[in-house]
Amino acid sequence: MKHDRFGCLIREKYDPEFHLGNLGDSLAETCRAQILGDPRGRLSAFVLPGSRGYLRHPLLANEGKKWDRRDTSNDQVIALFMLWKLNDSPWFLQAKKDNTVFIRGTWTLLAIGTWLVLREHWGLLEKANQFQGWLLTKKYRWSDGKQWVEKTEGQVQDYLNLICIHLFLKQIGQPTKLPRPVDECMTAVQKYYLGGKDVEPNSEWIVEKYAEHLLDQ
Repeated sequence: MKHDRFGCLIREKYDPEFHLGNLGDSLAETCRAQILGDPRGRLSAFVLPGSRGYLRHPLLANEGKKWDRRDTSNDQVIALFMLWKLNDSPWFLQAKKDNTVFIRGTWTLLAIGTWLVLREHWGLLEKANQFQGWLLTKKYRWSDGKQWVEKTEGQVQDYLNLICIHLFLKQIGQPTKLPRPVDECMTAVQKYYLGGKDVEPNSEWIVEKYAEHLLDQ
C-alpha cells in the first residue's frame, strides 16, 4: 500500500497503478490509517464540491454507478466522519447536515454506526460496536456493499472498522472496550492484509500500526 499523487492511500496489488481494484477502498484506508496515527494523506480529494457526496478515490468520479459517488458505502464514510470529528474539522458539522437518512449522493441508508457518529451518541456507538463484535461470532453478516446477508466465514474486513471505532472512542475520552479479543483482532488484520489470495503488497507497515494500538490494550 502507498500514498499516491493525490495523497490517497491505495493498494499496489494490481497493474497499472490506477487500476480500479487499487482505488476502491482508498477513502476508508486513508482515514483508518490516520485514525491509527499515520500523519500522511489528504481528505479533500474524496469530497465532491457543493455537498454532492463522497468518492472512494478522486479518479473514480466518472467511472459509472459501480464506482462513483453513488457507490460510496457506510464502511467508507464512517471512517471519514470519525476522522473529521477527531480533527475538529468544520466538515464534520457539514456532514451532519448533509447526511440525515442516506449517505449524501447515494440511495444507501446510513448504517446505525454511521448515524450514531454523526449524531455524536457515543455511548450508543460503543454499544453498537459491542453488538457488532457479537455478530462476528455468528454465521452470517450484513454486507453493506451488497445490501444483503452473506456468510461470515472468511470475512475479516468488519474487524477494521470495529477496531477503529474502539480507537476513536478511546481518543475522544469515551469509555470503550475492544469488542473482540486482541489476538482475534490481530489475526483478522493480518489475514486481511498479509494472508490468503488477496494479500496486499507492502502493507506490513499498516499491520504494525494496528499492532501498536491493539497490543497496548
